[in-house]
Amino acid sequence: LVHAGNSEQGDSVMLLWSIKEAAQQLGGVSTRTVRRLIERGHLPAIHIGRLIRIPSDAVRTWIAENT
Repeated sequence: LVHAGNSEQGDSVMLLWSIKEAAQQLGGVSTRTVRRLIERGHLPAIHIGRLIRIPSDAVRTWIAENT
């Protein structure tokens, strides 16, 4: 996974989350729900080969706009 920040100070931030991680951040919804949000264009996804990653800031934005 992609991290950003100063590793010397231990303040790294996750930039990309797996579908499972995004599901957990969305309050424990199913991974299928996250896939539906991606398919419907509500969450952006980055495809890296067969892997799907969701930008963490997009998940946080979605939460802020939908709660």
